[in-house]
Amino acid sequence: MFIAVVSIPNPKARAGEAFTHVWASLGAYPTPEQAQAAIDLYAAENLVQESRISQALPRFFFQGRRLPDSARG
Repeated sequence: MFIAVVSIPNPKARAGEAFTHVWASLGAYPTPEQAQAAIDLYAAENLVQESRISQALPRFFFQGRRLPDSARG
């Protein structure tokens, strides 16, 4: 599976806050082409700063939270 992830403006940003953008998963898809299509469709109507396609959620996606026991080594 390929996970489509986008960086979008932080909906709860406050003045002076370091995180002006947050990462959001758009879902998992069987092919990278389908994941890219999901990103393209989302970006057509929403502001996207950066996008990635991965077979696992990147570690930074969990910043500020503890990884589930099943995801830790």
